[in-house]
Amino acid sequence: MRILVTGASGHLGFHLVRYLERVGSGAEKDRLELVAAFGKTPVSCEFANAKSLELRNPDACRGLLNEFQPTHIVHAAAMANTTECEQNPELAAAVNTDGTRNLLEAAAALKSKPHFSLISTDLVFDGAKGNYSEVDNTNPLMVYGRTKLEGERIASSSGLPLAILRSALIFGPLDRERPSFLYWLLEGIKGRAVTLFDDEFRTPVYVEDLCSGIWSAMQQEVTGIVHLAGAERRSRYNFALLVAEVFGIPTEHVVRGLLADAKLPFQRPVDVSMNISQARRILGFAPLSNRSALEIIRDSV
Repeated sequence: MRILVTGASGHLGFHLVRYLERVGSGAEKDRLELVAAFGKTPVSCEFANAKSLELRNPDACRGLLNEFQPTHIVHAAAMANTTECEQNPELAAAVNTDGTRNLLEAAAALKSKPHFSLISTDLVFDGAKGNYSEVDNTNPLMVYGRTKLEGERIASSSGLPLAILRSALIFGPLDRERPSFLYWLLEGIKGRAVTLFDDEFRTPVYVEDLCSGIWSAMQQEVTGIVHLAGAERRSRYNFALLVAEVFGIPTEHVVRGLLADAKLPFQRPVDVSMNISQARRILGFAPLSNRSALEIIRDSV
């Protein structure tokens, strides 16, 4: 297996590369080659070959893929900050949609077609009902979700053996250089009161579980859409209360707010929780409880 991971300097990409390095450190090592592609921020790897890649440049995509000839591609790179996407929709489209198109076209031009895993998002849904399955209609409300859904559509017509792996709100190890929602939350509630919505729901997923699901999809060369999320539907407020409890922070620092009362500059979906029955069935996907995952993170600090 020759695996290319994009977005290796981001939170998911960084941890996915390390997950694959652990997989490749044993008996798999002699048959697994790994390229970690990054944008602006270089990364250091144990045995993966780190390469700079500007996804908005079609020639750069073709050059790297022609050189490496990957058998598997995981496209985890994205402009994922929803506020930044709303403020700069042209850049969001250039990265999330055009960058995906460039990588897909470069992959499709290879003589031996690689298996392509596109990492997408629960924000392709409008949040009107929650518990979304893979066959539910999409209707993104935000720029980020719209640009990712357009990437899904381009991917679906690429002719490649391709999996669209939709992730939920990701939380993982506390990394100042690659902060996740959990890092931001802990930094906030350690020293002050933070208001979080109790009527905005996700299915938070531990990054290690997500990496395991991606690896399973690659090994089986799954095609089609698969939801890789946590097993628990939680509001941001409810998740923050659990975080405070696990990390020994006063729960009064977590203030209950309502999305319905907030005056936000853009609309946010209410409930984009996802159903993971299909991932359980075809991948054996078995995410940890949020509490168990948070305890692992706490004990590793």
